[in-house]
Amino acid sequence: TKPAAEVTKAGAAAHTVQKVNINNATLEQLDAIPGLGKKKAQAVLDHIAENGPIKDQAQLTQVKGIGDKLAAKIGPYLSYN
Repeated sequence: TKPAAEVTKAGAAAHTVQKVNINNATLEQLDAIPGLGKKKAQAVLDHIAENGPIKDQAQLTQVKGIGDKLAAKIGPYLSYN
């Protein structure tokens, strides 16, 4: 049998995060993502308006103020299609 700590960790991982589609999310939906904030959420919307849909995490790093670390942190909360 697994130690209790491992069981709880697996249970927590099984709890899926409600993903937000970055390409049709509202400012409020993006702002609610931990670590993003209103300013970067607006930058995402501006980037999409100017350049079209963001297709993946690599493209997300092209948004002003979002680097690799932040893109990786918010990645689990986003979908791209």
